[in-house]
Amino acid sequence: MPSAHSSGLSREIDDGPAQKAAPAAPAARAVPASTAPAPPTAAPQAPPARKPEVVKEAPRTVTAPAPDAPVQVPGPSTGPSAQSHAAPAQSTQELPALQACPPPPAAKKEAEAAKPEAERPPEPRQDQKLSIVGRVHSSEVSTVDGPGLRLLVFMQGCSKRCQFCCNPDTWDVRGGAETTVEQVAERALRQYAYIRRGGITVTGGEPLVQADFVAALFERCHAEDLKLHTALDTSGGGFGRAEAWAKVLQYTDLVMLSPKSGDPETYKTLTGGTAQDEMLRFAEATREAGVPLWLRYVVIPEVTDLPRDIDWLLQFAKDFPNLKCIDVLPFHQLGKHKWEKLGLAYPLADTPFCPKDRAAEFTDLLRISVREGVKVQST
Repeated sequence: MPSAHSSGLSREIDDGPAQKAAPAAPAARAVPASTAPAPPTAAPQAPPARKPEVVKEAPRTVTAPAPDAPVQVPGPSTGPSAQSHAAPAQSTQELPALQACPPPPAAKKEAEAAKPEAERPPEPRQDQKLSIVGRVHSSEVSTVDGPGLRLLVFMQGCSKRCQFCCNPDTWDVRGGAETTVEQVAERALRQYAYIRRGGITVTGGEPLVQADFVAALFERCHAEDLKLHTALDTSGGGFGRAEAWAKVLQYTDLVMLSPKSGDPETYKTLTGGTAQDEMLRFAEATREAGVPLWLRYVVIPEVTDLPRDIDWLLQFAKDFPNLKCIDVLPFHQLGKHKWEKLGLAYPLADTPFCPKDRAAEFTDLLRISVREGVKVQST
């Protein structure tokens, strides 16, 4: 192709001068004195004939680059030089990528001013949250984990090692199955006819260990197609990250907190070495956020049913105006088989079940003394 193109141009140029030079030759022989005027008239005519041809050819190959890409257009040339001009035309396909340079100062300022909104557009932001992956142990429908009939979701991972834990198989953060927010929402939609008047409760494990996932899930449950009441069943852990707590609480309709014990030393023993301060700080976070609070208090005979525990609960009710209910839970050993299956020694194996009458007595003592506005019940 290069040789064919160059030969074509050479033929076109050779034919032109040959036709115009024929009449000029006799004039030069017949009148020698007038040869001076004749060449100027013939010579200027020949270059204009060549110039337009080459200049017309150049725009087809050179003007393809972008305006801001400087291109030097040479003068008249033969075919091979025209091919050298065509190379930039082929390379202009890469110019759009090169044009992705820093914007002008004015445009840059506008981009910075709009950056907060651009980083969180409604649709992409929601899509990103729906794709957040968490580790979920299991789910079921429950009647005792919050108001009404509810979808109960067990999260994987816990920062505590409570001695009366019913689900030690949820402690390991590597357990369970990877699940997206939307997959849990689909489970809720399948059960919607049953749970629409109740809601969804997330428990564990400790759900605050996966705070980002829980926050995104609760936000999804508040969407138009679900509008579910959201409840967080927690021990107030999650490694004490206040910013993570705030993220979850903004989409939480109810917090069900397990305080374990009002005595700091007993609390530390029951939770496997965790300080009580973390739980209290989380309770304060619910108060500041104005989220309704329930206490789920496990009554262990001769451990958490002492007069000091009654006094602590009554004082807690005074200090936390967002407290709406104290749920008294009699101690049982229904989770013992899970400990044994995991090869773990059950710490409370010698602790007797809490009799129903003892739980009822504890409930009555609270009920007659607690401040107005706090419901006391036993389940």
